[in-house]
Amino acid sequence: MQTSRLFILNSLLMCQSPLDELSDSLKQFDSDTDIGLATLTGDHISNVLTEYTLDKLTDSEVHQWADLIELRDDIGLPAGQEGVDLQTIIQELANPTLFGTLSNIRAHELLNLIAS
Repeated sequence: MQTSRLFILNSLLMCQSPLDELSDSLKQFDSDTDIGLATLTGDHISNVLTEYTLDKLTDSEVHQWADLIELRDDIGLPAGQEGVDLQTIIQELANPTLFGTLSNIRAHELLNLIAS
C-alpha cells in the first residue's frame, strides 16, 4: 500500500496524471504523518510553472496542483533547503485569493527565484 501511496505522491509532484484523479486517489491516505514519504523540490515547481508559461497548464490547474500539495505532511521538503522557500511558493500558488491569480510575469519571477 505504501508503494502505491508513494507512486501517487510522486505522480502529483510531477503533475503526471489528471489532478482530479490524483485528488481522488489521495483521499484514501491520511495526509497527517510524521514523515515525508515524497520530497517536493524546486524542479517540481519549476516544471509546473514552465508548463504554465507554455500554456500547457492553466492558472486553475497550477492552483489545484499546489493546493493538493500544500497541507500534506507526507510530502516533505529537501533537508537543508537554503535560499528559496519552496513552502512559501506553494502557499502562494495554492491561495490565489490571498496572493492574486498567477500570471506569466509572476510565473517567470518565481522561476527566476527558484533558479537563483
